[in-house]
Amino acid sequence: MHTILRAVCMVAVLLAVATVHAQSTRPFQVFVTTDDDDNNVLLFVDVITGEVTEVPAPGQRYTVAGDAVIFTSPDGGQILQAMPDGTITPHPFIQRSAGTHRIDWAVSQDNTRIAWTVTSLSGDGSLSTLTRVANPDGTQAQDLLADGPQNGVRAFPVAFSVDNTTLYMDYQPDGLGALTPYDEYAGLFAVPLDAPNTVNTLPAEPGCYCGAGFGGGVFLRLAVADDLTGFNLRVFDLRAQVERSIDGRSPQNFTQGGDVLVSPDGTRAIYAVAQVRDFGSPGQVVQSVFMLVDIEAGTQEQLTVPQTLFIRPQAWTEGNNTIIFTSPTRPGTWKMNPESGQLLQISDSTYIGTYGS
Repeated sequence: MHTILRAVCMVAVLLAVATVHAQSTRPFQVFVTTDDDDNNVLLFVDVITGEVTEVPAPGQRYTVAGDAVIFTSPDGGQILQAMPDGTITPHPFIQRSAGTHRIDWAVSQDNTRIAWTVTSLSGDGSLSTLTRVANPDGTQAQDLLADGPQNGVRAFPVAFSVDNTTLYMDYQPDGLGALTPYDEYAGLFAVPLDAPNTVNTLPAEPGCYCGAGFGGGVFLRLAVADDLTGFNLRVFDLRAQVERSIDGRSPQNFTQGGDVLVSPDGTRAIYAVAQVRDFGSPGQVVQSVFMLVDIEAGTQEQLTVPQTLFIRPQAWTEGNNTIIFTSPTRPGTWKMNPESGQLLQISDSTYIGTYGS
């Protein structure tokens, strides 16, 4: 009960996030917590009434899509869908079949479109992918990109353009992403929804295997500085087709950069740089620093001191003046004021997302 009360109190803190996902449904914020038996429970919090619906939902990879939460079963073998009325069913159109190696998905910023890629593994070890796009209820579905077979490389969705007319995707070595602490990309490209199977390489791609982000019509790409002292930022205005660079310097030996989160208006961004010890081993230790980017001013600065608390940025809120964080290794939700870098835990439950209006 204590966890649920903390989640309810959080509604006022995160309410600004709800405006991003303009829908006709009743507004909900969704969290995940654990019960007394350490099983995952989704909390659907009615933003208007504060009423909380608990939905036992053991699994992983929770994502708000439309008026539901998509997630996988604990073993990853089935894609499930949880509703705020407490029902859980197999997802109606995203499912594994014989030969499926993995499934990846991405939801548009306004929560009205979903893209998913089914990666298939053949007998000779090659990978083929089929990416489809639909509304969250399954309507307006279309095949967008069929790729492969390829040796060890797969395509997967990353983000939609602001107007939902283009899907941004990445080619990267299969399995590499599971070893890195943050989201990083190898070769980003764009596929127009009105021109399926048309692959348009994004500017300066492929780049280093490091972070990138999309928001407000801006494509932000990390690039290792020539003197190896940190990451410069390449800023591409995808609508005006204008490019510029923002120089940066991060702490010494912080050589991995990722989890780029661009504000919805395209004016600010945050990203993480990390120092990883015993990379890929069970004893891997990650020390991270967050960098704050003023895209309009063309500056970036170190926002936090090195820390071992493993948190990842999830959303800009409060008029792009606060950043919401969660952790993949411990329950809870945190917020940070980017002016001060002060981090405050605001819930024992982990924030998943917001929908409705």
